[in-house]
Amino acid sequence: MSRFRLDNPSKQKPSEKIHVTLGALGDKIEAMRLALVELRRKIVVNEEELKRLQEESEGTDTYRSELATQIKNDWETFKIASRKHIRAIGQYERKQSQLQRISRGKKVVWEDGK
Repeated sequence: MSRFRLDNPSKQKPSEKIHVTLGALGDKIEAMRLALVELRRKIVVNEEELKRLQEESEGTDTYRSELATQIKNDWETFKIASRKHIRAIGQYERKQSQLQRISRGKKVVWEDGK
């Protein structure tokens, strides 16, 4: 059965290590993207709620103030998470190009020699 040697990292070829790293980075990037989407949705819902409360003069001033503070904090978190997401994508792209350089013109060798 053909498979990469994933059980012992010291026996892995550089290209195999990069494949594993790319997989982990891809999973991390997708998780970050989903978290960003969820945080953005939360911000939009809170902004709409705050706007509604202000237009209808509902809710206490304290509640509206807390909601505004929560929105501000969520935006700061969103900005930081967005930068981390962009850095992770850059790291993924660098690893991908590294893999391409390693495997350019080379045949992938499997454990069974195929």
